[in-house]
Amino acid sequence: MKATIGRCLHIPRQGRSLLVVPALPVVSAMIWGCLVLAPYVECPLETYAVASLGNRAAAPQAKPPDTDLWNVRWGDLHDAYVQRAARGGVDLLFLGDSITYRWMYEGFPVWLANYSAMRAAAFGISGDRVENVLWRIQNGELDGIEPRAIVLMIGTNNLGRDTPSEIAEGIGVLLTEIRRRVPRSRVVLVGLLPRNDNEQRVTDPRTFEVNDRLREFADCAVRFVDIAALYLASDGQVRRDLLPDGLHPNAGGYAVYAQAIRPVLEAP
Repeated sequence: MKATIGRCLHIPRQGRSLLVVPALPVVSAMIWGCLVLAPYVECPLETYAVASLGNRAAAPQAKPPDTDLWNVRWGDLHDAYVQRAARGGVDLLFLGDSITYRWMYEGFPVWLANYSAMRAAAFGISGDRVENVLWRIQNGELDGIEPRAIVLMIGTNNLGRDTPSEIAEGIGVLLTEIRRRVPRSRVVLVGLLPRNDNEQRVTDPRTFEVNDRLREFADCAVRFVDIAALYLASDGQVRRDLLPDGLHPNAGGYAVYAQAIRPVLEAP
């Protein structure tokens, strides 16, 4: 049986709900009623991957706490997320890197429209790799909470160093750790977004290789969602109207993201 989490925040209009948030360029987000999170999962624990010797993506690693990320320190963000988790009361958690972090900036109008009336949180740190998120959850970011759903997107920052196989293995180790710590939480594993922020402005094919490998992790507790195609133009290049810098979504890009994962968040 599904349970509605949080209040509905909407303005009824002709049988639908439309909330227009006048922040940044005005964004209209369609809300088809309340977001209804699926129930907790009752699935056996799985080992999705075992760390290979020498795979840095699969070995937990903190960044220096004073690493400067646009006037905010890595350690300060991690500490803030640990404190938020300790207070409890998170039903929907987004976990990842700058794309998760920027829900509170470029994505904020969409966040307000879709998640502000429920107990949702975004634990993202710019520049983080798979191994950084693995360290973060081993050091407090899941302590005190048991979300109904965890939306995980991570790995794009590993592309400059690791192979698609190593990245996918690291994500498998991360999934194993998440499920061990919050076994009843459903994990919505979102594939990497396409990127062409390189000098040649050519879409990096390795993102698709990683996503192909991530499909193998889908099971009773892990739902894989590949949304990369939604950000590609007909010529196969990144849509700059959604990812202006070739990687990070703008408000429109976050609206696409929210719409794409909603059915998976609600499906039993």
